[in-house]
Amino acid sequence: SIDKCELAENHLRILYGQSEPSDGLITIYARKPHAVEFFSTREIRPAAEFAFRLSEKTDVYHLVNLVSPKAVKEIQARHGRGAEAELQSVVAFVCEIDTNAGSHRETDYPSQKAAFEALSAMPLSPSVVNLSGLPDGGLHAYWVLERPVCIVEASTRRRMKAISRAWQAKLRQALVPQRLDSTFDLVRVLRVAGCRNHKYGDIATRPVLVTDRRYCLE
Repeated sequence: SIDKCELAENHLRILYGQSEPSDGLITIYARKPHAVEFFSTREIRPAAEFAFRLSEKTDVYHLVNLVSPKAVKEIQARHGRGAEAELQSVVAFVCEIDTNAGSHRETDYPSQKAAFEALSAMPLSPSVVNLSGLPDGGLHAYWVLERPVCIVEASTRRRMKAISRAWQAKLRQALVPQRLDSTFDLVRVLRVAGCRNHKYGDIATRPVLVTDRRYCLE
């Protein structure tokens, strides 16, 4: 059976395996205690090992898209949080779907079943869906691109954010009247598959759908 570090490696390879080092850096970080490391897209195994080791003690996240090497010091100063102007490439569009299984102030989140039904209603199926924690808990859906899109130019960055916003609006429409929080920003951070979700003890984030679907924007 596959071990959890391999799950982390597989997850990162799906996202970044088609990227070149010139596309930007992978960011892995933890909030408490603060820790952040950057890896070349040729260092997927070391990135996975770092994330997995860190997750034994704390919650670990990755910035989904790739950052510019020029932004490393600024991101370190903010303990891993990136800004959209510091991104170098977009590798995937994502949606984070909270469900009514978690502990939320609001009571109108969908069931996990409703969340999967909404994803099935989308014009394009996700490349990957990860279960964040609880068996009936939240989902992280990724639509992975065939090749990263460089967004150093502000006009390209605006276009990519508009696509992300519109895509999430389509998912929100499929979930009406239930809640979908806004997570269309290009600097979205999500949990790494195979790493523990410490809110729920020894439960790890894990894939529930993995496909070879990759998408082109042309």
